Amino acid sequence: MQKEHDAFWNENRIAKATNKGLTPKKAYILASIVEKEYRYAEERERIAGVYINRINKGMKLQADPTVKFALNNLALKRILTVHTEYDNPYNTYFYTGFATRPHLFAGNKYNRGSFKCRKS
Repeated sequence: MQKEHDAFWNENRIAKATNKGLTPKKAYILASIVEKEYRYAEERERIAGVYINRINKGMKLQADPTVKFALNNLALKRILTVHTEYDNPYNTYFYTGFATRPHLFAGNKYNRGSFKCRKS
């Protein structure tokens, strides 16, 4: 896994991530959120762009997958206000910024979308 990480995070990708305000760790976290947020593959870049814009503006991400992870209920279909008020470091409705680690494993193909995002 370390070999894949090192091969993926070449100078070019690190520069692209840095231009978006991301470190490799933050890109993994973002990719793990986007992976559980999109319905169609073509939505990934737009969703990543929305989250990057929110981070850059100092806003809360307000990402539903983070609430599911915080509640330890990935099968939850609908996020209600009561769920968003749960005090947990992974809940991006409750806390600003990224959590300290990814919510799930998102492979390198998903990381590409994290910093190859569209403006929203």
